[in-house]
Amino acid sequence: VITVKMDDVEMTEAATQPHDYVLSRVLMGHKGEVKSVASTSQGMILSGGRDETVRMWIGRRGDYSEHNVLPQQPKGAIVYSIAYYECDDGWRIFVGRKDGAIAVYGSGSGNEPLITMKHHSSVVSCMTVDNRKGKLISGSWDNHIIIWPIDELTAGNDIIAALMCEGHTMSVWAVQSLEREDELHFLSASADQSIRLWHNDTCIKEFKGHSDVVRSLAILDSSHFVSAANDGSLALWNLENLSPLAVEKAPHDEFMYSMVRVGSDTLVTCGEGGHVVVWRINEGRGKGYLTQMQMMHTPVSSLWSVAALKNGDVVLASSDGRIFILTRDDERIAPVDIRENLDAELSVRLSAQLQQQQERESDTVTIKVAIDDGNPNMELKYVKGTDPSLSAEKFVTDNNLPISYLNEITEYIKSNIPEAMNFAPKRRKIENDGDGGKLSFSILVEDGRQLTCTFDQNDDPDQVAQEFVEKNGLQIKYLGSTAQMVRKEQSKTNSTFYDPFTGGGRYVPGGMEGAADPLTGTELPQSGGRYIPGAPSNGNGGGLSGGDPLTSGGRYIPGTATDIVMPNASLPVDKKKPRGELCPLNRYFVFGAEQFNQKAYDRLVEDNEKSHEALRLREDQLEMLKELAMKGPDGVKNEQMLVETLNVGLEWAMTELLPIIDLFRIAILNEDINRYYSQGDRSVAIRERLFALLVSESNDNLKAIVCRALCNFFHHESGRKMVSSEMKTFLPLLGILILSNKPILQVAASSALSNWAFLLLQTSDSICELGPREDGIREIVKALESNLSFGQYREDGLTRVLQAISTLMWGDATVIKLAKSRKIVDIVNRIKDAVVDERGKSLCRDIVEMTYAV
Repeated sequence: VITVKMDDVEMTEAATQPHDYVLSRVLMGHKGEVKSVASTSQGMILSGGRDETVRMWIGRRGDYSEHNVLPQQPKGAIVYSIAYYECDDGWRIFVGRKDGAIAVYGSGSGNEPLITMKHHSSVVSCMTVDNRKGKLISGSWDNHIIIWPIDELTAGNDIIAALMCEGHTMSVWAVQSLEREDELHFLSASADQSIRLWHNDTCIKEFKGHSDVVRSLAILDSSHFVSAANDGSLALWNLENLSPLAVEKAPHDEFMYSMVRVGSDTLVTCGEGGHVVVWRINEGRGKGYLTQMQMMHTPVSSLWSVAALKNGDVVLASSDGRIFILTRDDERIAPVDIRENLDAELSVRLSAQLQQQQERESDTVTIKVAIDDGNPNMELKYVKGTDPSLSAEKFVTDNNLPISYLNEITEYIKSNIPEAMNFAPKRRKIENDGDGGKLSFSILVEDGRQLTCTFDQNDDPDQVAQEFVEKNGLQIKYLGSTAQMVRKEQSKTNSTFYDPFTGGGRYVPGGMEGAADPLTGTELPQSGGRYIPGAPSNGNGGGLSGGDPLTSGGRYIPGTATDIVMPNASLPVDKKKPRGELCPLNRYFVFGAEQFNQKAYDRLVEDNEKSHEALRLREDQLEMLKELAMKGPDGVKNEQMLVETLNVGLEWAMTELLPIIDLFRIAILNEDINRYYSQGDRSVAIRERLFALLVSESNDNLKAIVCRALCNFFHHESGRKMVSSEMKTFLPLLGILILSNKPILQVAASSALSNWAFLLLQTSDSICELGPREDGIREIVKALESNLSFGQYREDGLTRVLQAISTLMWGDATVIKLAKSRKIVDIVNRIKDAVVDERGKSLCRDIVEMTYAV
């Protein structure tokens, strides 16, 4: 039984301490990384970490001892965040875990938590308490924030009136309450590089100014706050302005993970490299608002968390399991021998780092580069033994050059540096480390380090990637590629391997798997009544019947001569511009109204009953949606009412949103409705909504409908203008989704990808530089390059991916060269082995022929 008397802790108020922080104590007890520290109003320190424990430390006359240890969390439930709250009936400790759960401990709770909330689906990375409102606010790697009423977090309570906050598109790393007397207001910071201001569960402002993950927040006063980010900067903000008032760079080029305000005039930051920086908060709220007072080094690779004690000391959580306490009070300074031992450790670490830096510099070759016909006055650094394309990419980025220079600069490095010319790619090495099925692979990153990522077969790829990037201090750009690599290696060791010629488990195009109705889950018939993407609607607005879009009637065939004045055989021969039935695309893929499905409509009615009263549709609105489903977009006469109905439905919760999105994608086939959702503030809102659904944990059927909606925006000019500006936002996501395990999502995502490719082909003459088409090729290659076999993917989806590739390359030597350098031929040949239809194989040959033409 755990009993803690908080009033047993000796505590003194902080006095004014003008001099530097020095080491006070080193606490040891954790058997792994300490991920989070927190303090109580009486001076107790709470710590949690990788060893799945939460420890309590009590201080007396400057010395701290371990008072208690909460029961160990379930195996694998690493403690990532801790929060503390005092109330009339005692205290509460909130423990945020890797498995997405929050365990709540309280006075007299015994060896078990009072309650465990399991509403987050990934790591609970941050928590804070609003003491005025009695609310716990938690943020997670699942991109969500949840507001919990603390008085309802009691044993046996199964119904909690919690609020889910949706808006961030990547992991939430920090939350801070403004502690206002009126309604709840708080701030959140995310890996999507934004900070949001919330009023209860409504986002009322979004602040942008950082160029990397925003990791920490500190409130200065009622209208100002500071943010710290992985870009090595601190930004000062006023709640009234969406841009920072001032930005201060840290004295080190490392990520900043945590920050705390101490008293009214001091800010302490910590992060990668074991650095601690102490800042003075000046009275002015503008440039120079912070003055660096002190920088300290610790003998650890990372300091994950910092908290302030009431006496002015600060406590730091380190990556080697130790907890450091720093003080400004002479009476609490650590004994000389402890400080000397720590200094000796630090000297050894700094010497090793200096030696590594010297070795890297000795392996670094610097050459002068001339752009176009200019003088060779730009320096490019290449580390021997690394991939020259990484050095080229860094050079292009650092000098703000168009991405079209990448291929040329890579070849320049190879031709001028012998070590680069002989470079043999060894970026991935997969092995079993002998520990019960553990997997690992090696990655050579751009700074020359060879890093190993180790994981289990059943680990969550996104969590593995997040921890790997965080542990090694990598930029956020490595997050997606690492997660994708983990997924690929896990899929290779899956027991459901099949013989590519005779074995089972292989998806057969046209088979019943993947022919499920996305609204009801029921199987669709193999012929008749099936919607064919791209097929025009019939006279009454309903969809045409037909078979497989590649192998049977009723299909739309890109390249057919219906709108072509001259037959393909009569056109001039240009091997960079092959012409065939599928190459290049000459129309957009569109998903029209299908045969009316009563079950889908019944589900819509059911979901409407579940929705909040303010968002519930009227009977006449439901009838209008039924008419839309039956007659198609042109069958509805009252367009204004339809728009109002859709606007209400689009506010529904994600779990009830699928039928509304499906009707929305039919509605935007109407030109006026398409224009309405493609312009002004409504355009921004719908883009953000669709993007959030694609990056969320929503089911694959919903993501497939979202991809279909994206396709339908291309049906009209207004929609094409809208989506053209969002290519860089959506292409990386579509690259991941085309390799989904769900056939319906494969086809929908590859169709959207093809539409963007066709749009770029059509607008090439109006684009000043060729970056967009090259970016498209790079995203597709990035998604496909590590896939060794495509036999498990739907054939019509693969064919549309090939159409996207061929259309992006079509007629452009620069893009073709880039694709060729990225081994597009190897990828296409692997896809060719997976397609059966001769037209798909012919498309593969067209792509290969283009690479031979340059």
